[in-house]
Amino acid sequence: MGRRGSGYGSEDHFIRYRLDDSNVLDSYVKAVLPHAGGITWLYPAQGVAEEPKDLAFIHLTEEQLRQWNAFWPNPGNRSWDGIASCDGEWLLFEAKANENELCSPGTNASPRSLQQITKALEEVKLFLGIPSATVWHQRYYQYANRLAVLYFLNVVAHIPARLIFVYFIGDVFPDGRPCPQTEQVWRLLISKCHAELGLPERHRLSDRMHEVFIPVRISSKSDAMI
Repeated sequence: MGRRGSGYGSEDHFIRYRLDDSNVLDSYVKAVLPHAGGITWLYPAQGVAEEPKDLAFIHLTEEQLRQWNAFWPNPGNRSWDGIASCDGEWLLFEAKANENELCSPGTNASPRSLQQITKALEEVKLFLGIPSATVWHQRYYQYANRLAVLYFLNVVAHIPARLIFVYFIGDVFPDGRPCPQTEQVWRLLISKCHAELGLPERHRLSDRMHEVFIPVRISSKSDAMI
């Protein structure tokens, strides 16, 4: 997500739901999970101002840290829109409110980092049975690198985690950028993303990827809590 808007944008809507209507947000999330335990939020949370970066929120063992540094450039600049835990599993949240957020630009990594990123993405594609020629470091790169983290945690580090995409319905931006007004429009855009990345409907990580569609909140009791 970019800079937080006031009354619009995925970051603003996510934080408002979390701080003002947490039970409602939790109910949406629980509806897509295979278990119904309580959700413990690390971010957004009262008094926590910064989005979590990469895997800084997880206490990695020395071996897991070595594996992560070998897998992905460190330090990275990946920010999470939300982090929580439920029934011993990490929940990683990525929120979207307009088309441009889903269709992200490619990586601007340095040549050395790009080489490491490309190697990591190739490893994930091989695991999922996706042809190596499929490009993951350009358009939809953000979606691809989130998928890479999900792969690393569950497959390499053996840390149970789920990736939850939150799609807000009915947003309106001051600059008039296109914002899906229905779940059906979002699903069409997601299908286009999956097709370009070569993701089949079912793959070895699909059980750990979830989609939540939430209408934007019209009003809020708190304008800027964090």
